[in-house]
Amino acid sequence: MPLAVFPESDAKLFTKWMWRQKESSNFDPAVIAAPRTCMVKASQDGQTIALLPVQPVLSLESLCNDENLTKSQLTLALYEIHVLIKKIMRDSECTEAYFTTSHDEFAELCEANGWKRHLFDEKKHTWLMRLQLPSDLLGKLCELP
Repeated sequence: MPLAVFPESDAKLFTKWMWRQKESSNFDPAVIAAPRTCMVKASQDGQTIALLPVQPVLSLESLCNDENLTKSQLTLALYEIHVLIKKIMRDSECTEAYFTTSHDEFAELCEANGWKRHLFDEKKHTWLMRLQLPSDLLGKLCELP
């Protein structure tokens, strides 16, 4: 259910449980501020027994490019794509975007544009990259070309 109609009693319960379980659940408080966050719950005998915030995110697929690009050409291309991704995030009210890459140099270029190396899979030598925008920044992105 949308947070605007989430019962106050469940909101208090969520707050109480989440702060106690913050480390084990990896709770990110920024999720609650995201404009499209909803809450799902499980109940038993009329009692709330579990709560889960849910938000849509952008999942970016495989980037392919001309193999003959110079590093500066790739950097410019990534910047252009980055600007467009931010516009998509603004228009869809998504505050997070993710993609995977196994190229360290590519990950470094993305880090220079605000992406973070979020998780690493040693077996696949693959990074999960994350771009997180504060929800209050979504409105400011209207200034983008």
